[in-house]
Amino acid sequence: MMNLNRLVQGRRRSRGFTLIELLVAILVASVLMIIIYQVYIRTANIYRVQNMALEMQAQVRFGLEHLRRDVGNAGFNGTTNSTLDLNLCSKPAVPIRAIRLESESFELANPTVNPNIKPLSIVLFGDYSGNGEVFHTISVIGSTVTLQPDFKNRVTKAEFEDMFAGGDKRYLRLVDKEQYELLLKVGAANYESGTITTVDTPPVRNATQSCGVQGADILDSSTKSVAAAIDTFVDGDGP
Repeated sequence: MMNLNRLVQGRRRSRGFTLIELLVAILVASVLMIIIYQVYIRTANIYRVQNMALEMQAQVRFGLEHLRRDVGNAGFNGTTNSTLDLNLCSKPAVPIRAIRLESESFELANPTVNPNIKPLSIVLFGDYSGNGEVFHTISVIGSTVTLQPDFKNRVTKAEFEDMFAGGDKRYLRLVDKEQYELLLKVGAANYESGTITTVDTPPVRNATQSCGVQGADILDSSTKSVAAAIDTFVDGDGP
């Protein structure tokens, strides 16, 4: 009798899992898989959102850098209004604007028929080349501006002499390290020596003068350091 009971108990031990136990195990495993999948999906979404935010920040920084550069250069080749521009150093006696209207004294046809008409001349003041041609200087000593020699790779002698022709219609714009501008009439220019002589001597920066050139400070040409960026503005009048 005891042997029979032991045989029955041995069979009960080796029969395995019941169907209910298997279903419960599958249910628990499914719940765990769903939880793990939800955590994975949430983590992947967070990573994707963070990656998009980083990419957007990089694009914003890129756009702001370009905007800052464009805003900084927006007025570089524009015509200076000498009465309003705060960056203009040593304002000229005669106001300078992009467009000026001046009264003329020449006679009109049939003045008795047109007694109230007054002749005017239009004076345009702007960049000579029209494409923002900029030259770098080695030094500015007194009224002599010495250019870096690489300007000869861009302009011919005839173009240079026409661009910096002496007289009342050529102005040289000097921009110092602090972005202050000076407008000086051109007196003469020499292509071979790469020098431009102005009618007036530009102010020299010192303890009491906050803007101006560096005087006799000659920069090392090997480093291509910029003492001032210059271009030519033309004062051209027409009927």
